[in-house]
Amino acid sequence: MKSVQGSIQILSSKMKGGQKISIRHTMDKNEEFAKIKINSSNYSDIENNYQIESKSEDVSFILKHKGSEFIIPIHNYDTYSLSVTNPNYLHSYDTVVEINDRKTYELDLNFKEEKVHKFDIYPFEVNTDIISSSAIEELNSVISTLKKRPQLSVEISCHTDSRGDDDFNLSLSKKQAKSILLYFISQGISRKRVVTDGFGENLLINECKNNVKCSNLKHLENRRVEYRFKKMD
Repeated sequence: MKSVQGSIQILSSKMKGGQKISIRHTMDKNEEFAKIKINSSNYSDIENNYQIESKSEDVSFILKHKGSEFIIPIHNYDTYSLSVTNPNYLHSYDTVVEINDRKTYELDLNFKEEKVHKFDIYPFEVNTDIISSSAIEELNSVISTLKKRPQLSVEISCHTDSRGDDDFNLSLSKKQAKSILLYFISQGISRKRVVTDGFGENLLINECKNNVKCSNLKHLENRRVEYRFKKMD
């Protein structure tokens, strides 16, 4: 059996002055320890960062590993928190494992995709690409997040409802997307960090397509601007 090897950093508040010690870690899989076996096959193309922390001993280990499977031998029975990060994903994978037997505890690594957000206030004056003053605060909130987290970019999509001419709606949404892009640039955000596009009425979220009678409120569900943060490539 191959040994599990990796560079580990032990971080412990019990160390004098919070001193950090780097050591080399080699453990044989045949040793009689409990094991945490992590299936990382969906994320094997890039190195993941694993941090496991013992709840009672106030000690954490940080390991880096690239591959479809990772096994971490555990010496002591305890409750452990596991946090895994990947540079391609915004959020970490976090879980808690209670080790109370010398067995293998299997986990499937699953990073959550960043969800799509909808602006609470539709940012434009009706049938124009002019940004309304009432939407500035919400736009600035997204800009503030980008300034605080330089590793992020944002994708923004503009959508209309089905009322009016299809070509006009598509053209309008693309102009609105450009207006948002220019506003972000004017506030100091690099062009490389902002992707905007307009889709007109091509991505409706309800049944209110052409020739379908709907209330104004139902149509307004489709008239929206959405955004999603991503990590920079």
